[in-house]
Amino acid sequence: MNLLKFLMGFLGLLIVPLSVEAAGLNDIQAVPHLDQKGREGYREFLLAPMHRAFALAPGGAWSWKGDGASAALAEEEALQACEEHTEQQCVLYALDNQVVFDAKAWPKLWGPYKPKAEAASATVGKHRGQRFYDLAIKNPAGKPLKLSALRGKVVLLHFWGTWCRLAVRKCPNCRS
Repeated sequence: MNLLKFLMGFLGLLIVPLSVEAAGLNDIQAVPHLDQKGREGYREFLLAPMHRAFALAPGGAWSWKGDGASAALAEEEALQACEEHTEQQCVLYALDNQVVFDAKAWPKLWGPYKPKAEAASATVGKHRGQRFYDLAIKNPAGKPLKLSALRGKVVLLHFWGTWCRLAVRKCPNCRS
């Protein structure tokens, strides 16, 4: 499973947990979607004076504020700072000495997903809210195939360029 998580992270894909359980305040590993820098930020949050708040969003955005005039002000500032780094909705994970994270609501934050009819009429592009391009590719047998023919199936797209191998060869510490 760790290899799968590594590969998904390497490819820039997000792993959406089916359920996330809130844990104790000091359990840094339980805070969802934090990378090493995020875990360091959470450690700083734990050492900060009251009033303090830690906010996060699906995909890895996070922020914390401490030494606020009130818990409500720390919460507002942490959520606002988190939202500056993501288009996803930020939620509060911890406030002062308590985990307030809603684990059941966490998977729903990946949306909102448009209804089928609305999604079908969305413009094609690479930005949030747009439909992905209907790529024309070849199947393993060499026959033409459109990406739309795979609708409803799990598809892993790995984009690779001819220049990638050249970049590896130029790297003195890389093996080819």
